[in-house]
Amino acid sequence: MDEPIDLPDGSEIELEIVENDDEWSPELDAELLARAEAAARGEVVTAADAIARLRRR
Repeated sequence: MDEPIDLPDGSEIELEIVENDDEWSPELDAELLARAEAAARGEVVTAADAIARLRRR
């Protein structure tokens, strides 16, 4: 992260690999902000749940 962020211990975040910094855009920034806000509201999927969903496919 380019700037410090203050999150409580145990916070879950979603990371996305960006291949090239030249691809950074206001749209990507808005998407990341929206995802962070959703996570802050508790709208998350745990790794265990994601793996269980994949196994059911």
